[in-house]
Amino acid sequence: MNTSMYLSDSALRGRSVVNPQGESLGTIKDIALDLETGGIAYAVLSFGGFLNVGSRLHAIPWEALRFDVSGDRIVLDIPKERLENAPGFDEGQWPDHADRTFLDSVYTHYGYTEYETYRDKRYPGYEERRRKMREESTLDVIDPKRDGVS
Repeated sequence: MNTSMYLSDSALRGRSVVNPQGESLGTIKDIALDLETGGIAYAVLSFGGFLNVGSRLHAIPWEALRFDVSGDRIVLDIPKERLENAPGFDEGQWPDHADRTFLDSVYTHYGYTEYETYRDKRYPGYEERRRKMREESTLDVIDPKRDGVS
């Protein structure tokens, strides 16, 4: 049993996600970081399919996940139907992270405010810090369209 309040990325990947009734909802496939705040924007849940064949990937707001250290599992308290209808993507077609509309749709689907609004509340003052860091040239966030990165 892990009682630490810190987990490595490798400890999270592949970990099963269940609903409060203990039904399997899938596994954690990846984690997306918000480079501007240093926080976690969302977890990627592999859901559906059989033995990971035909499964879809779903972005889940990090705050929607609860860690049950006594059961060493991750709990997502949503009905399966809501997950089935959630914004998702295929393994080879991840969303364009420069376009915030996808992330906004994910957050609102799960009952949160749009990501930008949520981020402003979670990280007060980050916008001012970001502006200052850009002025001092200490922060250069990659823009995939500008920088030709895919």
